[in-house]
Amino acid sequence: MTGAMRFALRFAAVVCVCLLSGPVFAGGPLYVAGTRFPSAVQGKPLVWDSSSSVRYRTPSSGGLGKMDNAAATARVQKLFQIWQDVPTAKISYQNAGPILATGAYSSGPVDSKRKFDAVANSCENGTQSPIIFDAAGGLFAALGLDPGVIGVAGACDFDGNGHITAALVALNGIWIDGNQANGELSDSQFDEAFTHEFGHFSGLDHSQINVSVLLQPQDHCDTALMTALPVMFPFAQCQARVDAGLPPLSPDDQAWISFLYPETANNPSANQVPFDSVYGVVSGKVLFADGQDMVQGANLTAQNDGQPQALQFTVVSGYLFTGDPGQSITGDNDGDGGLGSHDPSLIGTYELPVKAGSYTITAGSISPFFAGGSSVGPLFFFPIPLPGGGANQHSALSVAAGAHVTGIDFHTNDDPAVFSRFDQFEPQ
Repeated sequence: MTGAMRFALRFAAVVCVCLLSGPVFAGGPLYVAGTRFPSAVQGKPLVWDSSSSVRYRTPSSGGLGKMDNAAATARVQKLFQIWQDVPTAKISYQNAGPILATGAYSSGPVDSKRKFDAVANSCENGTQSPIIFDAAGGLFAALGLDPGVIGVAGACDFDGNGHITAALVALNGIWIDGNQANGELSDSQFDEAFTHEFGHFSGLDHSQINVSVLLQPQDHCDTALMTALPVMFPFAQCQARVDAGLPPLSPDDQAWISFLYPETANNPSANQVPFDSVYGVVSGKVLFADGQDMVQGANLTAQNDGQPQALQFTVVSGYLFTGDPGQSITGDNDGDGGLGSHDPSLIGTYELPVKAGSYTITAGSISPFFAGGSSVGPLFFFPIPLPGGGANQHSALSVAAGAHVTGIDFHTNDDPAVFSRFDQFEPQ
């Protein structure tokens, strides 16, 4: 495929409007509890209950591209294991068997819109968490999805304790069907697409680090830029991390799955290491130059001073606050869709897990390419550039394992006499 065509390849963080109405969140958690949840969990990331294995289901027959059903099912288990094997994360996954019969779906492949809708409804009801194989792109086409989408994923159901209870992933086999005329990914690239969607399944949002890879030749990115490039990056621009001699997950991927599911056990032989023995957390606010108004949607990146290319971590300011507080500009929504806190004290705040060390933290804008299903952070429909082009930075910030470094605030470079708010549509 040409570079222009391959540039359109992307991942979608939300499975259609039939599964989830409302914006995703944040360079960290994909979902945050809002007003429809009990007050005790509002403003907290929505995650699986990790006290037991997360149970998913796969089709009883039907393949995925050039893989038959057995090979595709085994690949699912293998790639869930990548997230499970993060030593500082406490989450595990289990295949609970074939996708359950429901409505228009009885068994076998989910290969029509009618069958997909039936399975999606059972996910919305919390009955099952299906992993759907689209053998050669026919299902994605029937659903009206852009042919450049490799996979889609999203949560379907939550409980009142702030837990995800069902989620769905659909993977587009056209990218690994052996037909070069359709465009093709390598096996490793497709595995990375699996891994990305299973990150969404686990509750992770997209992350923006080293966005300049979008200017790199397709599948030939500079390995130095890829070292910190998250698997949860919105676009599939580069060769697979493993093909570049890198671990399957970036430091940022590992940090966020661990922050959402922190391991407390210390048993290295069983691949268990306490989160607090490896990571510290930095927190603060991003404000305009007036020092009062909070900035929603700034991308904060921490670079390790000793390994600035290799160790990078990111989060979006206001990641716990709703991206749609109830105004007409970004969606004409009344603001009570249930996702994202409506507590105004969370606008512009952030928490950032980093490995112990010394860091330089900078604030920047979310790329304008990252919107809708490829969004990063709570401003789902379109990101807003930071006024003044950026903010102050913090250098040589020491973070110890188990420490929580607070009060690390940023002020944008705008002129407070001219530009005192992000925009006139923010909640007052």
